[in-house]
Amino acid sequence: MKSTHSDPDNCVYVARPEAGSVAVKDGKAPAAGPVLVGRAAWARFTTWMTVEG
Repeated sequence: MKSTHSDPDNCVYVARPEAGSVAVKDGKAPAAGPVLVGRAAWARFTTWMTVEG
């Protein structure tokens, strides 16, 4: 998934498989691996971003 608010210099990539952790990757550091986040924590984060945005 790619944010509609992203640009080539500031991108965060998110992979949400049907099961398991959510993978988040910094587009500025393509050689670095993804950070794995639990699904519940990701849901809380995205809810918080929607409310606090």
